[in-house]
Amino acid sequence: MHIKKTNFQFFYLLIFIIFTFCQSKSETEILRQNNKGITLEQQPIRTATSDSKQEEENVGERSVRSPSTRKIPYLVYKVIDGDTFWMKDQNQMETKVRLIGIDTPETRNTKKKKKGYFGEEAKAYLKSLILDQYVYIEQDVQSRDQYGRLLAYVYTENNLFINADLIANGYAVLMTVPPNIKFENEFYMLQQKARQNKLGMWK
Repeated sequence: MHIKKTNFQFFYLLIFIIFTFCQSKSETEILRQNNKGITLEQQPIRTATSDSKQEEENVGERSVRSPSTRKIPYLVYKVIDGDTFWMKDQNQMETKVRLIGIDTPETRNTKKKKKGYFGEEAKAYLKSLILDQYVYIEQDVQSRDQYGRLLAYVYTENNLFINADLIANGYAVLMTVPPNIKFENEFYMLQQKARQNKLGMWK
């Protein structure tokens, strides 16, 4: 009887060990499958649309802090007045640019406008900043005006924001035309400071 009882105990013990081993292996497989599932779920799904949107957001975030990281440099070869100039790309394609968000006095009489006070000074100042220099372009909602000029915020290679600098130093006044109003508040504050400090045309 003692031998049979021992055999039965050994038999039950062996069954328990085998069952425990199988269950442990099964649980391990389940955990592995679940871990794979979580990893796949956490991986971002990249599409052409989402990648493009992310790039625009990044570009948008970099535009003021470090605009010289933008991809295309343009060479400025002619300054017309304080807010208009000509530039060309690496393929020698020429484009006439109008600085947006600001306005500078006219340098000559036209049918619509008269030569304004501080116009020549504004032109000379813009020349000193960008003529024969490479610049980078940022746009707002509308890309061109009724005259076909490219509407742009302009930055130099050392990250100087030209539109803002002209207002800050009293060479331009605020002139925003909806929907191109991205920097309206910033330009307004700069103009107020320029007037208070009697800079440029505010002397």
